Amino acid sequence: MKIIELLNRCEYLYLRGEYEELIGACDDLLEADKDNPIALRFKGIAYCYLHDYKRALEVSDYALGIYPKNYYLMNNKALVFLALGNYEKALEYCNRGLEIKYYCRLIENKIKALIALTESARQRNFTTITKRTFTIPFWILC
Repeated sequence: MKIIELLNRCEYLYLRGEYEELIGACDDLLEADKDNPIALRFKGIAYCYLHDYKRALEVSDYALGIYPKNYYLMNNKALVFLALGNYEKALEYCNRGLEIKYYCRLIENKIKALIALTESARQRNFTTITKRTFTIPFWILC
């Protein structure tokens, strides 16, 4: 297959949500075009959607080592950190990507990370408040 056909196959499988097949298609593409950024991006996101976050991070780290200014890859890494509940790291990668280019998915994921951090802070504050012991003065009870 030609590289363009392999790229089209990867995109087709991604859009259909066939992530296990997508990984194989990405491997085929990477055999034909070593370190292809689109194949690495699709492969990383496929692992993320299959909940294999360790491999998703490995692919993302490898790809960002080659393409450190690729905001799509930064978005992938942010997605993995969102899935892992590491909202600070997700926010970091969203911000790094947005320094390179305005990309709507980075904005969307940044908002998700900020909401999650806000909710987490609220929960911590609520827990702190509810753990306090309050004494009610006797005269109020009468």
